[in-house]
Amino acid sequence: MMYAYWGKADGNASGHHLLVYHALDVAAVAAVLLEQRPELLHRLAAAMGLPPEAAKCWCSFLLGLHDLGKFAETFQQLREDLRIALWPNKHIRKHNYSIRHDTLGWLLWRQFLRNELFDPNDEELQDFIDEGMNYWLAAVTGHHGWPPDDAQQPIKSHFRDFDKQAALSFCRDWLALLQPDLSLLKQHFEDPDFARNQQKASWLLAGIAVLADWLGSDSARFCYCDQPLPLFEYWEKYALPTAREAVKAAGILPPPVQCIEQPRELFDYLEMPTPLQQACLDLPIGTEPQLFILEDVTGSGKTEAALILAARLMAAGQAQGLYIGLPTMATANAMYDRMSTVYERLYRPGEPRPSLILSHSARHLSESFQQSLLAAQASATHYGEEESIVAQCNRWLADNRKKALLADVGIGTIDQALLAVMPARHQSLRLLGLVGKVLILDEVHAYHAYTSEPLKRLIRFHAALGGSVILLSATLTRKQRTDVFPTPVGMNRPMSLTHALH
Repeated sequence: MMYAYWGKADGNASGHHLLVYHALDVAAVAAVLLEQRPELLHRLAAAMGLPPEAAKCWCSFLLGLHDLGKFAETFQQLREDLRIALWPNKHIRKHNYSIRHDTLGWLLWRQFLRNELFDPNDEELQDFIDEGMNYWLAAVTGHHGWPPDDAQQPIKSHFRDFDKQAALSFCRDWLALLQPDLSLLKQHFEDPDFARNQQKASWLLAGIAVLADWLGSDSARFCYCDQPLPLFEYWEKYALPTAREAVKAAGILPPPVQCIEQPRELFDYLEMPTPLQQACLDLPIGTEPQLFILEDVTGSGKTEAALILAARLMAAGQAQGLYIGLPTMATANAMYDRMSTVYERLYRPGEPRPSLILSHSARHLSESFQQSLLAAQASATHYGEEESIVAQCNRWLADNRKKALLADVGIGTIDQALLAVMPARHQSLRLLGLVGKVLILDEVHAYHAYTSEPLKRLIRFHAALGGSVILLSATLTRKQRTDVFPTPVGMNRPMSLTHALH
């Protein structure tokens, strides 16, 4: 029954990819991404409060549920010919596709699957579903760049009974295949912070869902398959091997970090470090997220000091890259010119090479990165009013300001980083792009008052996901230091290095 649903199709052509296989493709990308980016897995596991392997298993399982809404007859009717071919003995009703499949998946979970997938007599497990899994399902079903709508329509308006049973059959078989450890979850039920932790983890999970869906939707790699195979066989023989190729080619695996011991290894001209730069060389690097405030007059070498500190944080395993946010495009241009001769020194020579991108220029983004994220194809497919994931991805990639957060070293205006914590489309992907990076904010004294609240929120989110922040300023007042940049929960108190060091 679950093999009678298409998940991907090319326009009006007859070829299609079964929905259950697309679900496994995307889950495999997430599994491989976490496997090959252990620092990302560590941050996700810490947010979820689970051991890393358990977190990877749960993330993979959840990503397999991202397109549950495509089991809906209203979605399947977008290709009426396929719906009829896959259900030749069923009366196919005419439907208006009025709710997108991401929201339909959220509806199916809340109104049906949450009561059927797990043992309803297991009260502890039901508590977990109420307290934690709703956050996770909202994150993965919202994989098109925004959360699913909180629609209140009954699912019978969109799903036939056999559609619901097919979705349930897939979920049960998928659960049996991966076998996530339910007992581990029960251990955390009495933790008063459990629900809050899953809410925090859902932001990171949502970003992984967007990226995994993009990569897993590339039909050039994940070839269409419309013949029923056991899920285990497809997972092992097709989904996982192809996902390893896709992630490797994507350019989203950070290159090995170089251990910088002397300033001249970064800057040829830096014969004698200033006191501020020397302090950045000598500061102890802790294991927790840290907030540094570097203050000195313009032209005193604050940028070099910040990069020395960032290099040390990266060498200590706290980050794999950095993003530099500046107040204007002109200052971003100038910073780009300075970084173009420095950024590669933060990494070991060899492959993969690090990527550098300016917020409004893509010429230094690696070709493999562009290709892997479904670079432009000659024809984009539309199903009625629903734009294909390929078209969405291509348009997103065309906006170079957004791509800067996914590069190893990104440089852009501060607003591009602030959008990671504001209600904007693909906000979660921006947040994912900042994970594992040192966030350097230059000329913070120049930011307008209206940016203060979003900036505080950005620093809090970055700290919650394990990231450190370096603030640079020439004239930061005490009020700004205490009001605008308080110490976020989970982050060490600010380390302020000022002109007085001279």
